[in-house]
Amino acid sequence: MENYLLVAVDTSQTATDVLAYAIKLAKLDQLRIRLISVVHSTSNPYNISVTANDIITRNVTMNGEINESNHSLIDNTKRYLTQLVTEQGLAETDVDIQVLQGNTKQQLVQSASEADVQQVVMGALGTHSLTGNLLGSVTDYVIRQSSKTVTVVK
Repeated sequence: MENYLLVAVDTSQTATDVLAYAIKLAKLDQLRIRLISVVHSTSNPYNISVTANDIITRNVTMNGEINESNHSLIDNTKRYLTQLVTEQGLAETDVDIQVLQGNTKQQLVQSASEADVQQVVMGALGTHSLTGNLLGSVTDYVIRQSSKTVTVVK
């Protein structure tokens, strides 16, 4: 069984930095890279969730059913991730690219819990207005809920 470094990115500028760091780390630890992004969806148009430390986050989304626009968003995200990999000088076959749909926080923690994942690398996306933390709420949640080591790239 191959072991993976789970690299969680979104479509922000920090994704390039996160992947570049992860490539170096994967080489050092002799791990393959699983590049993952989550298209957030929910059946509740105002998804309000409370994390372990009572941070309230609101994600205004469309209906969670897979529809034409969701397929387009997933396809565009896959193309973006493929482009990111190519820009880093890797072949598409060198990286396991996955685009998931659902609650971003839960999908990342679930993906990190897979047996072949050894570690998680993700970005710190800034200050949340309610917490004053330097970490984004998704990063904070993954750090607190994942049983794997989480490296945060800033």
